[in-house]
Amino acid sequence: MSSTSTPVAVRCYRPSGRFKPTLWPWAAVAMVGAALITWPYEQLLFHIPFIYVNFLLVAALGAVLGLVAGHLVKHAEMRSPQVAYAVGLLLALTGLATSYGWNLMRFVNRVVELHPELTRWQVATEGFGVWLSGRVHAGWRLNGSNLNGPWVWFIWASEAAAVLWCAWYFVKLEAHQPYCERCQRWMSKQSAALAGLERSAVAPLLERGDLLAVVTLNAEVLEGDAPAVALQRAYCPGCSAEEYLTVSEVSYTRNRKNELQEQRNTLAASVVLPPEARLKFLERFGAPPQSAAR
Repeated sequence: MSSTSTPVAVRCYRPSGRFKPTLWPWAAVAMVGAALITWPYEQLLFHIPFIYVNFLLVAALGAVLGLVAGHLVKHAEMRSPQVAYAVGLLLALTGLATSYGWNLMRFVNRVVELHPELTRWQVATEGFGVWLSGRVHAGWRLNGSNLNGPWVWFIWASEAAAVLWCAWYFVKLEAHQPYCERCQRWMSKQSAALAGLERSAVAPLLERGDLLAVVTLNAEVLEGDAPAVALQRAYCPGCSAEEYLTVSEVSYTRNRKNELQEQRNTLAASVVLPPEARLKFLERFGAPPQSAAR
């Protein structure tokens, strides 16, 4: 879980709102792909009556659609978060709608098989209410009990929420990344860490917009699962465009199995890095390899 608290005293990266014209044909291809992917998804949901497995299938569908949405944002170089989220939402809704559509077609084909005098269009339009009522009445079985009626609507809502959340999450990972308009490329990243420091060490500096003081903070050598302040520099390897710094607080906890779990809270996202702070960052952490690219 991460939260963002960017100080108001500094300038941050602002996306230009542009994107490649190839966005629209690629979005159309992605929507067709989403419709095709949901056919085997619906087949598995229909033939596997175990609700626990169904939940895993929903998670898998959401992850696939989310990854496709995120890749589309990156490939079409979308520097408009609003357009990116709209495309991700459209892709997720396409997947959800077509998954129900395939199940409706199963019902239609079965009815036409039993009543050849009826057309598929007639069954799909006039029998939609019958299909919906049948789905709500049938529901699922869990531990010998029937989950039907209101439970079906709740599970459908949960399915939609899971798929939409995945689309939002993967789009969010890509839509706010800094982009160099001069070189027409996503910026590269260089990461560094100040071990042993916590939010209290950097928060006052960020509030003043003193990034030079942030990158020159002395790290501490602590034993165990010590906290840290993570720094991420976004830069363009092809020109001298403005660079940006993201500052995060990193803490660690252990679960019941004594496994280390990381929690990261973003304190400042893509803040413009002043030239003197940029030079100090490179002096302290070194320049990244020339081949490093996002």
